[in-house]
Amino acid sequence: ADLDLAPWLPYMPVALPFKPSRGKLATQLQLQFSLAADGTPRVSLRGKASLADAALVAAGNANTPAVAWQRLDVALADVQPLARKIALGDVTLAGAQIDARRSADGRINLVPAATPSPAPGASAPANNNAAWQISVAKVALTQARIDWRDAGTRPAAALRAEPVELQVSALRWPFAAPVPFKLSARLNALDTPSSTAAEPATLTLEGSASDRAADARVDLQALELAWLQPYLAASLAARLEGRVSAKATLAWTASETAQIKLGEVSAQLDQAKLVDGPKGRTPLTVGSIALGDASVDLAARQVNVDTLKIERPSLALTRDAQGRWNFEQWARTEKTPDARNTQTAAPWTVKLGELQ
Repeated sequence: ADLDLAPWLPYMPVALPFKPSRGKLATQLQLQFSLAADGTPRVSLRGKASLADAALVAAGNANTPAVAWQRLDVALADVQPLARKIALGDVTLAGAQIDARRSADGRINLVPAATPSPAPGASAPANNNAAWQISVAKVALTQARIDWRDAGTRPAAALRAEPVELQVSALRWPFAAPVPFKLSARLNALDTPSSTAAEPATLTLEGSASDRAADARVDLQALELAWLQPYLAASLAARLEGRVSAKATLAWTASETAQIKLGEVSAQLDQAKLVDGPKGRTPLTVGSIALGDASVDLAARQVNVDTLKIERPSLALTRDAQGRWNFEQWARTEKTPDARNTQTAAPWTVKLGELQ
């Protein structure tokens, strides 16, 4: 029979950043003890374990689970704690529900608070043990739901990814080589009336990654820019609407300044319009904007576009009695920072091959 964790939860350490609030544990394990020829003890654990109908709550918020799931299945191929080796078979997490939130002061509920740094002059305890070696044959996340609520924007952002599917194969730690992965999700806005809800967008990433580098193909289809309005509002006083689709390759390399490059970029923005003012005026509309064979180097601040095609653009310019043009009010302007405290960044360079 499954072991209900509820009676044991009061004995959990108080200082944990996340604590279980429910769950049912089932195991089928085989434990072996042996001695090597030199007298070194060996402990090996094999079998399988599952944790069903479980939830974790963050410290200080015991009412709302930060993470919950229907079932977690773990196959233990060969776990040797004395040798600091963990070899797992398939690890499957089904029906996970993740409630991610950022507060107005920037704190994210899924990120534990930083521990205080050691006092100056204090030495860390010596660690002469070998590093842990961990391997997992396959990791699968199925039928997951991720909710993101961000109180740090105005208005607050609320997005949902459901279902989220993730597969990772031949995972090793420390990394011996990049591991293959595939991620797919459907994206939508949260807290939207059903009468105005749009069709979900789709996102797919497939490639390989390690702790030092990653390469992937990205495919994003039918993302509504209105869902990103809380983030766009930091730069745009007017509201930008439209539906964007894009495909690209993504390359990331770890270094002192992370190297991120996008290649083979093809993107299209359909039914774009800029909504200005409380009356909902649309001084700028575009039937579609299409990028062909573009590349972006974030570290070098370079953009190369082979072709740019714009269809059915419409622009209505107005000027008020004070001589201000309407387009001057679409972007938000920030106070110029003190030049003495600001390091000048290299300007972006943009190259365009053909405009249609």
